[in-house]
Amino acid sequence: MTLAGLTTDQITAYLTANPTVATLTGTTEQKIAQIITQKYIAFTGNGRELWNDYRRTGYPVLQPSQNAAGIDGTRPVRAVYINNEIQRNPNFPNPAPNQTSAFGGMSINSHGR
Repeated sequence: MTLAGLTTDQITAYLTANPTVATLTGTTEQKIAQIITQKYIAFTGNGRELWNDYRRTGYPVLQPSQNAAGIDGTRPVRAVYINNEIQRNPNFPNPAPNQTSAFGGMSINSHGR
């Protein structure tokens, strides 16, 4: 916070007013949610990192997208292969991969969010 130009008094006042931001409380799952949510805020502007964390953990809990472009009208959780990749890559699997995650074969919607 000091690198952002805040004084020690401003930092103390913020953390006093927002104790849940600086103190991890609750279950392990709730603590992970707190950490990833703060990381999401801190990494604003780094879309790929944010997207990877979201699809890996399901956090932060986001509101449904009004303009979702996923296959089923929901927020995408997997990058779509472009036609050039499918047509020009001789190593592209045929048939194309099903909609499962690279993380242990879980469903791409396994977080239910």
